Amino acid sequence: MNEAGVKGFEVYTWYGAAGPQGMPKDVVDKLYSTLVGALQKPESRERFEKQGLDVVSGKPEELGALIRDETVRWAKVVKQAGAKLE
Repeated sequence: MNEAGVKGFEVYTWYGAAGPQGMPKDVVDKLYSTLVGALQKPESRERFEKQGLDVVSGKPEELGALIRDETVRWAKVVKQAGAKLE
């Protein structure tokens, strides 16, 4: 997009695991440690990297912040575009 003259354009895809709001902290911690452990295995990393994906794992709080930030960001885009629900 930069080459097309659109400066500051940045879009990326990310994946995350989430559960229902209010999930007990001990359950969140167990799921987090299990998922991070699986993502750190060489065979997991290789599988993702063969698909062109970078394996990055952040803390649950970081995923929550990312979701909040992305919601605000894309709500602005939708509003500016004048998109309507069909």
